[in-house]
Amino acid sequence: MSVEYPFIRACEIFSSAVCPLSCKYCYIPKTKEMQSIHEELLEKLTDQDLLLPKYTETLGIWGTEPLLILDYLDENFLSSLKKNHKHIKEVSFSTSLILPITPLKNFIGRLNDFDIKLDLQISIDGPPSVTDVNRGEGITAQILKNLWDLLSFIEDNHVPEMTITFKSTLTPENLRYLNSEDNVKDYLDFFNDIQEKAKSFSIPDHVRIFLGASPTIMVPGNYTSEDGKLFCKFIKILHSLDGHTSYDFRLERAIRFLKEFFYKPHQMTCSGGDSNIGYDPRTKRYHLCHRTFFLDDKRYIKSILDMDKYKNWDVSLLETNSLDNIAKNFIVPESGLSKFLYVTRSYHDFPSLRLSITMSLIYELALAGQISSDFLKPELCFIFAIFLQTALSCPMESILVNGSIHTPSISLIRMFGNGAFQEILRYHYARGR
Repeated sequence: MSVEYPFIRACEIFSSAVCPLSCKYCYIPKTKEMQSIHEELLEKLTDQDLLLPKYTETLGIWGTEPLLILDYLDENFLSSLKKNHKHIKEVSFSTSLILPITPLKNFIGRLNDFDIKLDLQISIDGPPSVTDVNRGEGITAQILKNLWDLLSFIEDNHVPEMTITFKSTLTPENLRYLNSEDNVKDYLDFFNDIQEKAKSFSIPDHVRIFLGASPTIMVPGNYTSEDGKLFCKFIKILHSLDGHTSYDFRLERAIRFLKEFFYKPHQMTCSGGDSNIGYDPRTKRYHLCHRTFFLDDKRYIKSILDMDKYKNWDVSLLETNSLDNIAKNFIVPESGLSKFLYVTRSYHDFPSLRLSITMSLIYELALAGQISSDFLKPELCFIFAIFLQTALSCPMESILVNGSIHTPSISLIRMFGNGAFQEILRYHYARGR
C-alpha cells in the first residue's frame, strides 16, 4: 500500500533504535528503553504493508546504526519495495562503519540485483585526536579498516551506482583543539591521506567517492558567543590552509540561487515536510523528519527524564508542552497527513515571514552584544538572515528549541554571528565566486 502525494519523492524510515556507540554529539540520548523499541522495529520492518508515499524515489534508512538491520532488508523486502513503489531509485543511510561490514557487502549485492543506487555517508570526524575523543578509543582505526575493506570489495565485485561521502561533525571541545594551525593541518592531512590511499583502488566510474574534510558543527548545541569566536578562528585557519567547511558550499548555493528564495522558496529550505517525510513502521505514523522518531514514545521520554543528568541533551525541552505540539501537528497517522502537510507549507512557502523574524532576531542580538555589531548594517543583516534560512534550514530544530517552525535557533545565530559568517562570506568573494 502507499499514500498518494506526488510531490513527496523521499521517505526516511525508522529502522533501528540501538547503537554500539555513545558519541558526544549524538542528539539521541541513550537509554535502556531503546532495546525494546529496536525489537518492535525489527518485527515491523519487513511488513508488506509499509505505507510509504507512492512516488518515493529515495528511501532513507534512519534511526541509530543501519548496519544492524541490513540483513532484514533482504530480497523479499526489496522485491516488495520495487513492486509497490515502482519509482524507487535509491537507498541512502549514514553509518559509523565500526561494525563488521559483511551485512553491508551483502546488501550492496542485493541492491545491484534490483537496480537500486546507494548513497552511503560515513561518519568520521577527523584523526584520532578528534574522532576518538568524540566516539571512543580506537574508533578511527576501526572505521578506516572497514573503509579499505569496503573499497576492496567494490574493486573486486560488480556493484550498483554508488556515492560514498564522509561526514565530519565537530563539538566545542573539538573546536578548542582545532584553534591551532598545527592541529588544523593535521586534521586536513588526515583526510588528504585517505583520499590519496583511496586512489590506489580500481574503483569503477559509476562509484563516486568524496572523502575530503567538509566539517559541520554539532546540532543541537547550546552555543555561546565565546563558542562562536572559537568557531570563527577555526574557519579562518582552515581557509588559510585551503580547507573549507560544508557552510562554504551552502553559502555559495544560497547566493547563486538567491532569487529562488522568493519565487521558489521550498527549493531553498530543508526538505522535511515538503519533498521528504519520515515514517515509523511500528506506529504507521508520519514524521516531519527522522529527528522526532523517538519523541512520541512515552516510555523513552520518561526514561530520559528519570536520569539524574544527560550531558548531550537539554532535558528541559522534554519537560515543556513542546512535545504535545509536535505530536499533534508533526507526528500523524495517514488520516492526518493532509493537515500535517498543510501546516508545513507555512514554513516552506512564506519566506518573507521567516526572513523578517530572523532579521529581527539578528538586530536584537547585535544590539545586546551577543553577536557582532556588523549586523546592524541592513545589507549584512539581510544576507546573514538568508544564510540562516537556507544553509541552516531545520524546521524541527526551530520547533524543538523555540516552539515555532519559523524562528531559527538563537544558539546558531550566536555561533555564526561572532565572525564565522563574515569569514565565510569573505572567503566566498576572495575566490571570485
